[in-house]
Amino acid sequence: MMLLSRLVATLIDVATLLGMAAGLGLLTPVLRAVHDGVAPPPWRQAWDDLVKLSRKRRLRPGFASPLYAAWPVIAVSASGAALLVVPGFSFGLITAPLATVPLLAGLLALALGARLAAWLESGEGGRGAVAAEAALRVAIGLLVWLLVLGALAVRAGSDRLDAIGGLLAATPANAALVLLAGIALALTSGCLECGDPADYAGPERALFRIEAMLRRIVLLSIVLAVIAPLPMADSGLAATWPVGLAAWIVKAGVLGLVLIWLAPRRFAIRLGVAAAIGCLAVMLAQTVAVATLLIWGGGVLVLAGLIGLLRRGAVQETAGCVQLGVASIGFGLGATDGALLILATIALARLAGGTFASTGLIALLPLPPFGAFTGDAAVLRGAFRLDVWLGGAVLAAVVLTAAIALARQPPARFVMPPARRALPAALLLLAAAALGLLPWLIALPA
Repeated sequence: MMLLSRLVATLIDVATLLGMAAGLGLLTPVLRAVHDGVAPPPWRQAWDDLVKLSRKRRLRPGFASPLYAAWPVIAVSASGAALLVVPGFSFGLITAPLATVPLLAGLLALALGARLAAWLESGEGGRGAVAAEAALRVAIGLLVWLLVLGALAVRAGSDRLDAIGGLLAATPANAALVLLAGIALALTSGCLECGDPADYAGPERALFRIEAMLRRIVLLSIVLAVIAPLPMADSGLAATWPVGLAAWIVKAGVLGLVLIWLAPRRFAIRLGVAAAIGCLAVMLAQTVAVATLLIWGGGVLVLAGLIGLLRRGAVQETAGCVQLGVASIGFGLGATDGALLILATIALARLAGGTFASTGLIALLPLPPFGAFTGDAAVLRGAFRLDVWLGGAVLAAVVLTAAIALARQPPARFVMPPARRALPAALLLLAAAALGLLPWLIALPA
């Protein structure tokens, strides 16, 4: 009896997902037309277009590959399989053990890969450029989804969606992690939108449109399973189905309309990527000591600055990136005074740099009497006390930065600026020098 109840709940779930996919598919062109400020089409337009396409004759370009007709079938099959697996209004469905992050990610990647391959079938020049741009967006979206869902799976101890949603919902300490993850997944879902291949027509183009509707509801269901799993019905208890079903329809409808409106916008995708980075940072902060994060983050900044110098990037920006990294390492080591000296010197040198370009750069380098020299010395003392290899790496980085930056400064840059700009810039550089001398002067009486 329990197995029969779970089977019936699974069938209801699949039917609900299909109905919601159709509903959102009908509303999508209307909402996007309203957003773009043009007259919206009739609400039945998407359905009428599908009917017309299904009745048209198939066309096949002369340059098409043998797999031309297979791509839409592969795409709709992969998204349809994901819809059969993804959880909806109830937990304990028959397909619940299959609703894992690797399987769903693989099915979505297969559907999108088939769609991109169909774009490449369109052939030459501009079409290939469109496919390459779409492939980059899809790669970014899939990477964000894999990283975020992987982080949640590690925290939940399971890669099943019902386990991720259930465990995280029951742990209030993970509220920030779940919120950032939900924002990242929702907003970057726009990266996983891909238009219809241009040279497809008739029933094959209709299949691509059906696949897009199925994929949209799969993505929506994954987001809801992660950030809003409650209230859900129990597949083994029919009395809970009406409440769970009504709640899921409301949640899916509201979130679906929001995503139709926001997801394709560039600012939304950027916010989604930022939220994904924040999600990973929160998880690291909860599992790794803050001091370790500061040291590793500082190391990344130092390395990025050195790479920029070696690739002949802007000298002041790259040298400043190295010093920011050293300051971060200083905070991680507890050399707070040295790190603050470096940050203050960076600010003063950047303000003065537009006038005394080369002198402002020297203030950023570990050269006396400026604050960066004193701050770097304090950080190096802490680094050598902790680990000789860490101290050696930081010392090598700052010396290499100074050598490369000075070697790239032509004599022509040492030019006397206009008097009205020289005075404030000179005062800023004197302040940077005073920051470097102050700790030594304080230590003299002692």
